[in-house]
Order: sequence, then structure tokens, then C-alpha cells
Amino acid sequence: MKVAIVIGSQRPGSRSASVGQYLERELTRLDLEAYVLDLGAVGLPLWDEGCWDEEREGPWNEAWSAASAELTSCDALIVVSPEWGGMATASLKNFFLLCEKNELAHKPALLVGVSSGQGGSYPIAELRMSSYKNTHVCYLPDHLIIRNVRAFLADGPEPALQERVEHTLKLLASYARAFAQLRKDDVVVSWPYAYGM
Repeated sequence: MKVAIVIGSQRPGSRSASVGQYLERELTRLDLEAYVLDLGAVGLPLWDEGCWDEEREGPWNEAWSAASAELTSCDALIVVSPEWGGMATASLKNFFLLCEKNELAHKPALLVGVSSGQGGSYPIAELRMSSYKNTHVCYLPDHLIIRNVRAFLADGPEPALQERVEHTLKLLASYARAFAQLRKDDVVVSWPYAYGM
């Protein structure tokens, strides 16, 4: 089973990327394969109507096509979002605009908020509200928030948080196994309505 980890910070070497690396290690410990898409390291183009053009070529297509193929091959998704001014980052919003039906549709996803203080919940609410509509990604009812991220990265997670992370990753894997069957269903495969209401 393969899980994509999307790092939502557009800062190279961000704390969110360090949280993503921690989650990658935890997935490996659970015998799950991980693909990491760090939006601070990969320069994805801004979405425009050209992304709908099947004849698109050149650097734009090259930048997105490799990520798209990897995401399509994944069974589940983890989205790591820092909280900037109480919002998700522009790079994450752009990422969801770039995704079409093959990358994320009918795949379970775990939202992970990251905050330098006691915040981190607003991007979770924002992404739940808007990013699923056309991507058809299915968010778990659970989420994780890594608060006081500097201390988390310096000292490691407290035992209660470590247990919560492990449980939530196992839950994601369980959903991924069930959703693999769902994606074989004729109603899901036919995809008559590509865009949500």
C-alpha cells in the first residue's frame, strides 16, 4: 500500500516538511510505502485554464505530470498544512486545483495541521470545506494537529501524541484497503458528474 504525503508549505526546508518526514518514518515503521510531494521543493506552476488542454506540452506539463502519476498510483493521502494567518497555504490551494479525477478521487485522506503555537485547526476546517469538491478526495473523520512544532521537532512527540499518530495512520491504512474495493465499483468508475454541486 502506498500513501502520498503532500507538504503544503512553499518554504524550502520548512517545519511542515520535517513533520512530513516524521510521518514518512512512521508509515515505513508500519510497513507502508510513502511518496512525498514537498511543495516547497517542487515548483508546481499556478493553475490556469491551460491545465484542461490535453495537448499541453513543455515545462508546465513536465512539472505536474510526474507528480500526477505518483499521486494516481497511491492508495491514500496525507496533507500536511501549516497555518499561515489562520489559513491554508496558497501552494496547497493550487495543488488541489491541479488535481483532476485520477489523482485523489475516492481515496481516503488524513489532514495534519502544523502550528508554531496552539493553533493549527483553521486550515483543517478550510481544506475540509473546499478541497474535496472537484477532487472527490474523502477525508477521514479524524485529523492530527502538531502544535508547538519547534518543541515537537526538538524533543519528539509526547507518548500520548505518538500513540494518536500511530492509531490514526493505522486507521488511514484501513480506510485505504476498503476504498480500494470501492474504486472498482461501476458507479464510481463511470464518473458521470466530474464536478461537485
